[in-house]
Amino acid sequence: MADQDLHQLMLDAEQQSAEISSLGTALPQLDRNLRQVCEASQTLWNKLSQTGPSEGIQAHLLLGSKGMDLSQISQKLEALSSRDMLAPLEPVPDTDIDNFLMNETQNVLLGILEETQNFNFGKLKEKQRMEKEEKVLEESWLKERCEILNAILLESVDQEMDFVQPDMETTVLSERPTTVRSLMSSQEVAYANKVIEFNKAVLSGSSKEPLMKTFMNLASQFSEKKVFDLWECLSTMIKIPIELSILDGDPLKTRNSPRVQLALIKQARAFLQDRYKLFMQNTVANNLQRAMRGGAPGTFSLVRSFAAIQELVNEGCFDDGQVEGLPVWALIYYCLRCGDYKAAFYCVQQAGSHLVDSYSAFFEDMAGNDGQVSESVSEVLRYQYRHVVASSEDSFKKAVFCLLGGCDIKEDFPEVVQTAEDYIWFKLGQVKTMPDGHELPMDILTYNHLQSLISQEYGETHYKATEQPFLYASMLLLTSQFEEAIEFLNRTSFLRPHAVHMALALAETGLLATSVPLQAPLLSLDENEPAPSKRLNLPRLVMTYCNKFSHSNLAEAINYFYFLRDLKDADGVNLFKLCCCDLALENKAFNVMFGMLNERGDRVFGVLDEFFSSEEDTKAIIRMVAEESEKKSCLEDAIFLFELCSDHENSLRLLNSMLGQILPQDNKLGSVRERMESVAMMHKQRYHGKEINCSAPTASNFNLLCRLIEFFNHWHSKDFRKALEIVSEVELLPKKPSEVEHYIAVFRQLSGDIMKNIPEVMLATMNILSAEYNRLKSNRVGSPTKHHAQEDLRQYGQAITAYSASLPYDMPGDTNAKMVQLMMTMN
Repeated sequence: MADQDLHQLMLDAEQQSAEISSLGTALPQLDRNLRQVCEASQTLWNKLSQTGPSEGIQAHLLLGSKGMDLSQISQKLEALSSRDMLAPLEPVPDTDIDNFLMNETQNVLLGILEETQNFNFGKLKEKQRMEKEEKVLEESWLKERCEILNAILLESVDQEMDFVQPDMETTVLSERPTTVRSLMSSQEVAYANKVIEFNKAVLSGSSKEPLMKTFMNLASQFSEKKVFDLWECLSTMIKIPIELSILDGDPLKTRNSPRVQLALIKQARAFLQDRYKLFMQNTVANNLQRAMRGGAPGTFSLVRSFAAIQELVNEGCFDDGQVEGLPVWALIYYCLRCGDYKAAFYCVQQAGSHLVDSYSAFFEDMAGNDGQVSESVSEVLRYQYRHVVASSEDSFKKAVFCLLGGCDIKEDFPEVVQTAEDYIWFKLGQVKTMPDGHELPMDILTYNHLQSLISQEYGETHYKATEQPFLYASMLLLTSQFEEAIEFLNRTSFLRPHAVHMALALAETGLLATSVPLQAPLLSLDENEPAPSKRLNLPRLVMTYCNKFSHSNLAEAINYFYFLRDLKDADGVNLFKLCCCDLALENKAFNVMFGMLNERGDRVFGVLDEFFSSEEDTKAIIRMVAEESEKKSCLEDAIFLFELCSDHENSLRLLNSMLGQILPQDNKLGSVRERMESVAMMHKQRYHGKEINCSAPTASNFNLLCRLIEFFNHWHSKDFRKALEIVSEVELLPKKPSEVEHYIAVFRQLSGDIMKNIPEVMLATMNILSAEYNRLKSNRVGSPTKHHAQEDLRQYGQAITAYSASLPYDMPGDTNAKMVQLMMTMN
């Protein structure tokens, strides 16, 4: 039964195997039947039962559970170990075409991606490098451009100066020689005196007159009337009855606000109206016969007389009748031009009922509001102008409607508006402003548009600014383009002093828009601010102006720099201190600016101390100049300046460095060594018996260098006995061979300034010893004392020679050779 079951099992197994084979699946096939399997199993069991459990069995079980055959792994490892590793590997052909093509495609794509990535990274690095270089070049060019422009400006100023002109004055500082001639003109000297008086009042805390009023009073004394007119115009424009703090003190924000713009317009028109009224009075006074002046005194009588001189009746067509034989609209226009709105209303009343009924309410409202026309009245006037007045032939009537209604802004009315002042007054009257957040119609003239019209569309060419600088400057001032007006005046040599002082006066009022970076142009435009608002580089303006006379009038230049005390550069440094630092480095007038030290070591005050309440502020500037001098390798200046500001550590550090460089040199007259020795002796004298602000090593090095100066002085003067005494006192060289190790340890603790001079000290000492030895040797009289002295000198020389050979210092190549030669002369 059992055999039949086994036989049946074999048949079933073979049948299943045949079925699996017919399916074509890639399952592993067995090559042995059950009998062979049983025999193999029995053989394996006998083998294992004899050897017992081993690491091999455990390895088989572990790797078998992971699907690996240990016997095959062993064969592969044996094949690898038997292969020659240095021999080239033979390529194994890949018979899987699909996978081979896929791999090749992926390799190509990855290669392209890698190449593209490397290319992009390379381009990015190149772009970053170029941007960095461009930034450096741009900064360098900005600095160079400023220097070139300043040099050109100074050259043009020098070419224009005539040293024999009668208006040149000489101002002399008490600290300067009397032969120094001022390069300032009489007007510049007058302005500078006012600046000095103003600064003294500021520093003392006493009441002071505003700069604008001071300079305007001064300008009234000049022979040029037009200069005073500019000052008067500027003085009128800044009389704004509004606090600047409403917009955080930003001048451009303040001047672009509707309320301030209305005030500026009102001030400008009032200035022009007063000037025109004065012009009318002068015209009438010069033509009394034609003017037929009479009637009640007042603006209407003046206007009527002026209009009579113009002979308007014979020039064209006029609407709405006449008043006292003159065109009514012409009289109204001239009344408005004088700024007398009640006189204009009177003209309307005198014209007749037809004019009174139509326009009496408008002019009465305007007269009651000091010339202000409400928006509703302006709308009515614009409507009537478009439908009725625009077709009229009366130019005065059309001009009045366009003026009050702010319409037809492109029409200039040349028959009525005949001068530049008439034009700017008329356009200012057409300007309309709206509260923040409201937009004006496109056909309305805004204040910024008028500014652009004057400075950009018309500009210097239209006004012939080179021939008429006062006219163009006044147009800019009347439209509150203060910065552009100052920049324009600064380009004209004889107007430059007035431009600079206008800038200072405006800066005091807080209405001047300034730019802080020194590298910025004199006039700059910020994209974030409404055009054509610009900013003026006040520090550059002042510094350029002072370059002309900073050498001859040092105190005056410092007073001008004092106006920059509230400004800082990009690094946060106070510009007043920075300018004083640059001035001191350029002039080298340290004694005048900073004072000097007296015999007791106390600082005598200089010009700069007048501008600071604390001595520490002055010393801070002195320290800035000292540090810059050290950076520029002007070490003698730096030593003096560090000493002046009580920075003894840095002063002695630099002095030690200078002394270490010239210590062995002969003390010739006028040499650097003579100067530095004199400086060192003065320092030593001032420090004697006083506590100094210095570290102990620095002070010790200084004292040692001073003693070595004396040593070399005696050496060069052949005073060998005194020289030996000094070198023995400073204890730098051994006297006996047994002391060499001790002095080598001492050498390691010396500073570099002394270390580098040790070879020269040794050579000088050896020369002295050799000379003394030979002197004793030449004395034929023998004695125990002589032999003892010679032996001491020989031991001294041997110790120095051994010391030289053992020093852990890279000495000059011939030093040891010279030492040996000198030692041989003592044998």
